[in-house]
Amino acid sequence: MFKSVRYGGGYELLSLDEIKDNHLDYMPVHWYPVSINNGDYIFIDSVRITI
Repeated sequence: MFKSVRYGGGYELLSLDEIKDNHLDYMPVHWYPVSINNGDYIFIDSVRITI
């Protein structure tokens, strides 16, 4: 694997501030974007999480 997304490492995990900044109006409120790569997101659905 690459150490940096800039050099082809793929998806980047988002910080908490980036998660808030990347949540867009059209996304369901309970979906949180946790990773992004070239405009493609990976989401966590907080309704389906069990602890």
